[in-house]
Amino acid sequence: MPAGARLPETSDPETLGITVQLVDGGLHDNQGVFGLSDQNCNVMIVSDARGQMSTEDRLADGPLGVLLRTTSLLQARIRTASYRAIESRRNSGRLKGLLFLHRKRNQPEDTKRINFIINEAARAYEGAIPPDCYHQPYMPLAELEQEMERVTFFGWEANGELVGVMGIEPIKDVTLIRHAYVLTACQRKGIGTKLLNHLI
Repeated sequence: MPAGARLPETSDPETLGITVQLVDGGLHDNQGVFGLSDQNCNVMIVSDARGQMSTEDRLADGPLGVLLRTTSLLQARIRTASYRAIESRRNSGRLKGLLFLHRKRNQPEDTKRINFIINEAARAYEGAIPPDCYHQPYMPLAELEQEMERVTFFGWEANGELVGVMGIEPIKDVTLIRHAYVLTACQRKGIGTKLLNHLI
């Protein structure tokens, strides 16, 4: 449930063969996941739709601007800490299942990060494809921006950082999987498979 819905902290459980709890934790604390953990919930589906912190080109002027920016930094760290906490519970086996979705609007820094991931991962093509097909950057930023007019990108974050991307492009009656890349250091960890399963 979106945080802005302002539901009561915990609704009455519905029994559908399993116990289902719906929690709204507010704008910054990851949808009340700690409340669910306290109730021994062992499967979580988290839809984090809050907007991410924007990039500022210049420092804020005046005490109020500094205070607002400080608050944004604090809440961004709380979100990251909350995610790491539930991820550690999954890795330790305390959670049987975790699906975490963070809906983000594209920002210039996201485009640059996607571009970096594509070009870093594409270095694997060197020597594996014809020389006239390989160049660096493999995809210039301007070309990626043109692709984004047709392709919708999905990403995978690890420790709050985007490490993998995959896109879809609808063409007539089919949908193509486009631009599937994972940073070299993060490959062979199932990230590409998880992105693909999400898209299909």
